[in-house]
Amino acid sequence: LGTPIDADCLVCRLTDPSRVTRWEKRRYRAITADGRPLWPARWTLEALEQERLDDPDAFESEMMDNPPADTRRPFSAPGVIQTWTGRRADLKGPLIMAIDPALGRSQKSDDQAVVFGQVTRAGVMAVRESFTRLPPEDFVTLLHQLYLEERPQLVLMEQIGFQELLELLWNTEAGAAAWTLPIKGIKHHTESKRLRILSLVPRMRRGGVRLPADGSCPTLHRQLLDWPTGRDDGPDVLAMLVDEAALMAQGRGGGGLGELVTVQRREAVGPSRVGEHDERRRW
Repeated sequence: LGTPIDADCLVCRLTDPSRVTRWEKRRYRAITADGRPLWPARWTLEALEQERLDDPDAFESEMMDNPPADTRRPFSAPGVIQTWTGRRADLKGPLIMAIDPALGRSQKSDDQAVVFGQVTRAGVMAVRESFTRLPPEDFVTLLHQLYLEERPQLVLMEQIGFQELLELLWNTEAGAAAWTLPIKGIKHHTESKRLRILSLVPRMRRGGVRLPADGSCPTLHRQLLDWPTGRDDGPDVLAMLVDEAALMAQGRGGGGLGELVTVQRREAVGPSRVGEHDERRRW
């Protein structure tokens, strides 16, 4: 089961008979070719047409099984990037620190991206960011400082060669200070970075992932708006954080959160206060 988020996403590839012939596939649309609702007991034609009016792009992807026609700058489309308001101290739920390290030896290097996200009942609320290009030893020092200031319940780090070395250095310093870091290594297998980042779009459109309204995550905000033409370190580390939060919500990642919910689409336009929703949906 899946939603086509791009013409080359896994759902489209697996159901393309010219690519995969091994399985029997079925693809359904909420409104059939003769104009009738596929599941009238759940969705009447009037309700489907109202959904189409509320958000045509999301309706085509989620209800009509059509990948978005234009994904050149998907986060810049109206209603995708949404914000949360209120005091950070009022946010309830585990805090995750997600890290995408880089060597940081020149201005052409990738950013060393760190994003903190609070996993609330209303979704993932980004609360803090750090983007730097430091030598490895200085970056480890910065990570220690950020960890001590925030005390997240979980630290995520992409697990490739340099990251494994960095994790070893960080744990060595932490061990000397007699405290343990809750690091979980993340390995990306077959999915591409582009598709990982694109998976944020429907979640953000529904309000399940939000940025702070006070502008405290400006680099992350700018990189999302510019993607895919600019730097992608921020969107990639946010996608890693959100994927882990979804696992926690399903009870598979050790978080014990139960159901992670998102706001109803009609009230997701513009800033809103965390927790204000009247329709709960699973991711």
